[in-house]
Amino acid sequence: MHLRTLVIDRDDPEEPGLLLRRYARIGVCWDPSLGDWAWMRFNAAGQALSPVVGPFPASEAAFEDAMLNLGGRWEEAEAQPVPAEGLAGA
Repeated sequence: MHLRTLVIDRDDPEEPGLLLRRYARIGVCWDPSLGDWAWMRFNAAGQALSPVVGPFPASEAAFEDAMLNLGGRWEEAEAQPVPAEGLAGA
């Protein structure tokens, strides 16, 4: 599993001129049921929040699709790959 954090900045609809910053934890892995790469969102505890989205021919293509769907930019300090047994419920 490869994890990255997506940083999403939006204008606050209730307070013009203020930004809201949200973070999305995205995991990309090889999905045997698809026979290809896929991505999904996780919470801080490592629990999956979204169904698998895919298939994609490469892990980087899955990350690009997540960014296109959710908006934002990747956090500069990228996380290292995490073994699947290190994620609760994944």
